[in-house]
Amino acid sequence: MEEYLITQSIYRDLLEVMSRPGSVRELPEQISEISPNGLVAIAATLLDQEVAYAVMDDEGLSTAVRQKTDARPVAVPEADFIFIVGGSSGGQIAEAQRGTHMYPDSGATIMYGVEQLAEQSTEPTVDLTGPGIAEVARPLISGLDPRDLELLGTINQDYPLGIDLILLDCENRVMALPRSIKVTVSV
Repeated sequence: MEEYLITQSIYRDLLEVMSRPGSVRELPEQISEISPNGLVAIAATLLDQEVAYAVMDDEGLSTAVRQKTDARPVAVPEADFIFIVGGSSGGQIAEAQRGTHMYPDSGATIMYGVEQLAEQSTEPTVDLTGPGIAEVARPLISGLDPRDLELLGTINQDYPLGIDLILLDCENRVMALPRSIKVTVSV
């Protein structure tokens, strides 16, 4: 399959999960034709030479993103897109761009590699409320540091300013937490 058709499919999946926070979509299995790493396939979908990105603690991923997209690697505070593989930023997401009142869309998008995602959790630790959610969503997000989720709530409290999250698990399932929703951690 041609790469542009795969990235179009990934883009549609990302739009779906952004419009329905807490929902999960499985990315097309053909993403392996772009890269064995799903985060690189998402980067190929969203990044180009016009944007800057940062990768935390994974030089191999940074090199793969640069080669696939021609985007510029920069420090976290200057990045349009930030990749975090280990599920924890160690508080560095607080440095991410949040946009301005004139250009709220210039807030960063952060992509986490996590262990597992599901639309329902048997032991809810996260409550999501806001646009695109009927009442409350209680998804399973395994492998994401709860402190990063709490920090996300603080960062996004001045909507429309803030950051968007895209989560990708080991099975190439994707979930999004846009800046418009409220995240409550109940660990």
